[in-house]
Amino acid sequence: MVLTFRKPLPLLVISCLVFLTAACGEMTTGNAAIQSSSHEVAPVFREFYAELGGMETMGPAISPLFSFDSVSYQYTLAGLVGHDPEAPVNQRFFLAALGLDMGIIEPGVPPPDASDVRYIGGHIIYDVFVPWYEQLGGARIVGQPITEVHYNPLEGRYEQYFENLGFVYYVGEPRDALKLLPYGWWKCANSCMYAQESQLVFNVPYPAGDPFIRAISRLGPDFTGAALSEGYTNPDGVTEQVFGNVVLLQDSEQAGEVSLRPIAENMGIFGDSLEFSSKDPGMEFFPINGNQGYNVPLLFLDYLALHGGMDAAGLPVTGFTPLGEGIFRQCFANLCLEELRNEKSPFRVRPVPLGYAYLEQGRGAAVPIAIETASLPDQPSLPETSLQTGVELPTGQDQNIRVDVWERHPTVAQNQSQEITVSVFRDNVPVSLVEPLLVIRLPDDKGKTYYMLPTGEDGTSYLKLDPVDVENGTLVPYEVCIHNLDEGDRCVEDSFMVWGDL
Repeated sequence: MVLTFRKPLPLLVISCLVFLTAACGEMTTGNAAIQSSSHEVAPVFREFYAELGGMETMGPAISPLFSFDSVSYQYTLAGLVGHDPEAPVNQRFFLAALGLDMGIIEPGVPPPDASDVRYIGGHIIYDVFVPWYEQLGGARIVGQPITEVHYNPLEGRYEQYFENLGFVYYVGEPRDALKLLPYGWWKCANSCMYAQESQLVFNVPYPAGDPFIRAISRLGPDFTGAALSEGYTNPDGVTEQVFGNVVLLQDSEQAGEVSLRPIAENMGIFGDSLEFSSKDPGMEFFPINGNQGYNVPLLFLDYLALHGGMDAAGLPVTGFTPLGEGIFRQCFANLCLEELRNEKSPFRVRPVPLGYAYLEQGRGAAVPIAIETASLPDQPSLPETSLQTGVELPTGQDQNIRVDVWERHPTVAQNQSQEITVSVFRDNVPVSLVEPLLVIRLPDDKGKTYYMLPTGEDGTSYLKLDPVDVENGTLVPYEVCIHNLDEGDRCVEDSFMVWGDL
């Protein structure tokens, strides 16, 4: 059987409506059958489904067979298979291009210098995905890539969207373990009530708005990362949008002009001390204060030259620091860069996904982000940051009681302690002798409870936690509750990330 793919058809816009109509006509049990956890793969698709890898690759069938204009369709967890009996023999079976329906097409990137890199349709296919892409039939089946590969630190995985399927690689798993994003489940939505949907974490990236899409074309989607929020107006009246690695701002005085928020500085990332010029031919010195400043590797400057230059990155704010075996990091005003010496070009240099931490610390607009705990790749820890003036803290407010909670470090290394601080106020006056209850929620665990010391005269109590024994990159949610107040209980939820080694 020859496999092929097909561009979106007009019927896909109404596929769910057609599916419901067809299913109700064919199934005697009506909607109850549609909402079951899975269905039998229709006989017409069994061979095609098996060639795609069957259950292991495409997941279960989650809809009955339905048809429109003589073309048959069936949703699986990972996609929508189709059969057109009137098409040429080698085009009768296809996958629908559900990825294009998501509206997240990214601008292309320049062809890479390396000849062994797979570059198709203006995008680089992540090297881990290349064998999967070829095994499934390449562009004929998977479709062309519509995004660059992006790292999702909340789920501990690399993601790349193609026209017909979405590829996922969870770091730490075998490189040949194919996993696909649930395109079919996303498209079919409530018409396909898949029983295990609570285990699926699939947040479709937001589309970039104008003029940010033009900025992404200039900077490169590998530089900005995927959009994590819609565009919104921040408290300064400036329109901004949060991406995986950076935050873009629209200049209110110059229409169409886009700049980068100094996200690293906003998050309190600074070096311990300035440096003198190293005279290293592999470095370029940037003076900050007289003859002191920071040495920047030429490798980073070469990367930045292709992504907006130093104007985009801003001046360096830390030195070039080793953080693990073959891993080095340096932060600039607007982003941080890493060198991974065990990776080959073009993945040797990559931005650090600070946008996720920016949102987790409440600095961006409220955005629905999954907080499922998942393992992440080994990543070095970010420089420590303390509470900054003007930062909006997680707060539990009701009537005249206010509870402020924050952590000393937005991220901690695996062997690093975290410190949680709680302040309690009544009518803006500190409340003493209140005993906060802290619950740390760990993977596969009901949580660990800590009884904090009573608040002092300043209304504040703090607790230094032992290093949390979780996999590198885990997002650790926690909750602080104040009980036995006349005004009732108050609880505040927040989280911090375990990321890298000291």
